Amino acid sequence: YHMAHENDFWIWENPQINLDQIKQINKIISERSIGVEPTEYGARDGAGRALKNIKPLRIFVKDLMDTFIDDLIHTAEKAINTEYGYHLFPINKWDQLLLNRYSSDIQGYYGVHADGSMSDIYDIKMTLLINLSEGDYGGGDLIINGKTAPFREPGSMLFFKSHLLHEVTPVTSGERITLTHFFTGPRYR
Repeated sequence: YHMAHENDFWIWENPQINLDQIKQINKIISERSIGVEPTEYGARDGAGRALKNIKPLRIFVKDLMDTFIDDLIHTAEKAINTEYGYHLFPINKWDQLLLNRYSSDIQGYYGVHADGSMSDIYDIKMTLLINLSEGDYGGGDLIINGKTAPFREPGSMLFFKSHLLHEVTPVTSGERITLTHFFTGPRYR
């Protein structure tokens, strides 16, 4: 796996899975999901309004262990440990991933935010995104620290430091689909 470091994120230069694999994974997630992420878990603005208008599906890592996703998550974990020197908690089969569908029907978006944890024990160190889109889409740019990430190709994968401000601009045509895994570790005191 060859990665490229571009500003505030790491991206694999070539798609890590093909369209047939993407369709298979999307089908498995829709069959095995444990429901929609509760609205209160998403980021909010200063007035308490939700910063996204999508409803991510939740799925346990254990329900994707027989797919290509398991290998991709472990590949990212190794890269995070070796390139950043983080002490991450081991991936657990009960960790949850989020499938985010940004549809042009609703101009799906996620406003500027940072990923974080409400826990006193752990925080989110890195955010992994895998592009599971099944076709082209307009809009839906991923912007990290004010820079547009080259994350449009189905099967592409990247991670970034979770505390960095990032957003997904409104999708204007088609559907942008991503899978998110949050890598956690001990909270620094």
